[in-house]
Amino acid sequence: AKNLTYVGEIPFSYITANDRYLVFADMLFDVLAPDTPERHRALLRLEDVSPAEDPATLRAIADYLASKRIPFSVAVIPVYTDPRGVYNEGVPVTMRLSETPEMVATLQYMVSKGARIVMHGYTHQYSNIDNPYNGVSADDTEFYLMQVDELDYVIYDGPVPDDSPSWVNARIQAGLDELARAGLGRPWMFEYPHYAGSHLDSVTIRQHFDVAYHRGL
Repeated sequence: AKNLTYVGEIPFSYITANDRYLVFADMLFDVLAPDTPERHRALLRLEDVSPAEDPATLRAIADYLASKRIPFSVAVIPVYTDPRGVYNEGVPVTMRLSETPEMVATLQYMVSKGARIVMHGYTHQYSNIDNPYNGVSADDTEFYLMQVDELDYVIYDGPVPDDSPSWVNARIQAGLDELARAGLGRPWMFEYPHYAGSHLDSVTIRQHFDVAYHRGL
């Protein structure tokens, strides 16, 4: 109807590399600012980098990106934990960044190659429960309760039981302290684990970081 454009879709709940959201993104300037000069840019972020990762692989990625003069960021999980030993034959495992000097050296190397550190939660998991998968860092989320239904869809239930300014502040400060002990400085960007947190969480975390770098749900 004349100049009306109706978009009956919210294509951001889940995104893959060739998903329908690309069509939506391609339309944005045509719909909202058609006179904008065309310019193709992207943000590149290495995801879920914890003390359990392979330093050699990360160094190779950093070398390649630096050779192409591509700036990038690294989403760092300060503490990796597998509280039920899901990936360690039933034996619980916890790895702190400050206690893994090879990984610290690797992250410092990546920074020297143009990386920016993003704090990606504290442990990227919650307690020793399935949230929604197995309680392991990077597999599970930290600030929000989730479950998987019978159709394998992730259902968002709400904030974790501990959700409060003091609990959130304690986790954020613990993560910042761990990064400081590792000699990585204080990051100014934060990314929610699995992009999910409560309004209270966001207000609290805003006191510690200048930028939220995630696809917030």
